[in-house]
Amino acid sequence: MREEVRIERLDRLERFLAKVASTSSPPHLVDRWMQTLVELYLGYLRAENSDWPNSKISYRDALESLRGEPKIEYIHDPVQKRANAIRKVLATGDKGAVDHMLKKLASEAEGKAIGSEIQAHNRARGNKRGPYEDLLDDLYRADPGIGHKQLERELRKQVGKGVIHHINDSTDEIILADKRVFKLSGLKDQIYKRRKFL
Repeated sequence: MREEVRIERLDRLERFLAKVASTSSPPHLVDRWMQTLVELYLGYLRAENSDWPNSKISYRDALESLRGEPKIEYIHDPVQKRANAIRKVLATGDKGAVDHMLKKLASEAEGKAIGSEIQAHNRARGNKRGPYEDLLDDLYRADPGIGHKQLERELRKQVGKGVIHHINDSTDEIILADKRVFKLSGLKDQIYKRRKFL
């Protein structure tokens, strides 16, 4: 029975990690995703304990497991910063402080604060030029009459080639290798900018 539970919990954890690795979390769900990750991971650790279900995994046990292979490195910087702070307190063994920090992380107010930080981060990076902007310039120069649908098809051909990490059809977002995110609906504006300045 323990092995079946362990396999099932590992499967749930891996499916969740695959989801967040391929999808950018909407700002209002960042806190919920973080809480889900913690719950799934601790649930898996408990099932991995040979004494389960008669024993419990402590926060310190969870920390020891996290040290070898951190499971939260994919999270946006604002959440990662908070997660790192929690891990530091976790190392001291102050479970009360960790409980308080996790509850705060899962609160609506903190979710809004994280969302604001992510938006500010994306705005700041969105104004920078890089390989993606160069790619758009090249595609426009190759065909100045290109429309936004044709541009989208050309960008899809570039997925995994170093500039574009993936295109998420469920959120209509282009996720770049440098972690910047752009909406597919913004391709019309990208073409308009190049018609004006190139």
